[in-house]
Amino acid sequence: MSETEFEIDETPWPLPPGVEAADPAQRIADDVRRVIRLRELLRDKRSENRSAIRALLLKLLEATDALERILAIMPDPDSPSETRQWNSIRVTRKLLDEALRMQNVTPIELLGRPADPMLCEVDSYQARPDLPDETVVQEVIKGYRWGDEVQPLRSAVVVISRRV
Repeated sequence: MSETEFEIDETPWPLPPGVEAADPAQRIADDVRRVIRLRELLRDKRSENRSAIRALLLKLLEATDALERILAIMPDPDSPSETRQWNSIRVTRKLLDEALRMQNVTPIELLGRPADPMLCEVDSYQARPDLPDETVVQEVIKGYRWGDEVQPLRSAVVVISRRV
């Protein structure tokens, strides 16, 4: 034989044991059941992962709240070392905000809007004859959304108006 020629071996391959008795419909049904089970496992794992990420994001929001409270009481720094410390706190807060933004966590804007029980819990009322009842006048705790979820990642806690 030359280099361009080749020989074809037409000897049939032996069948694996038990193949002659195999039911193709049963094999397909078994494969379909396996695919369904794998999809269920994948869905469960995705749900577990999402729950873990949700818990982590809520912890990040707690840290953000703590930094916000610290920054709210910031005195006028008297020394360069105090200024550096306060700037470090501001930078840390910005880093947390950026990390949350990268995970598609966004604040819920409620001030001046009617209180929505799906987005906020009412902490207290404030007499405000200039506003319609149940208008959000203060956010005690900021609410956040995560992605396009209908339910908030964290509900806001608000003070609403009450006409007296």
